[in-house]
Amino acid sequence: MTEKQKHKLLKRIRHRKLKRFEIEKFCTGKTQLERNNEIDILCTEEMIYMTSKPVFVKGVFKTNPDDLFEISDTGNDYLTNIKRDYIRTYLPICVYILSLIVAAVSLIMSVMKR
Repeated sequence: MTEKQKHKLLKRIRHRKLKRFEIEKFCTGKTQLERNNEIDILCTEEMIYMTSKPVFVKGVFKTNPDDLFEISDTGNDYLTNIKRDYIRTYLPICVYILSLIVAAVSLIMSVMKR
């Protein structure tokens, strides 16, 4: 799962709980084993956690397409850090462009008054 896919998935989980098959839709072009592995990686990184009761068959965990997942505090922190990075990147650029526009307008106004 790419960083963009992870970001979109966490943003979507933030608003409502998602089922396992809905999370697997984000893992396009992968086998079932790889999709389950991606979900396991997100759970290991503590970005998401399973809210539904796990099903065990003879002591072995069995995946179910209706397993519910919810975002954890670590996932919320990850989204907050990405938002801060966007602000730190794009706010100075916008201020710089706005200052260039103001400087150009003031230069044109000073030339027009002569």
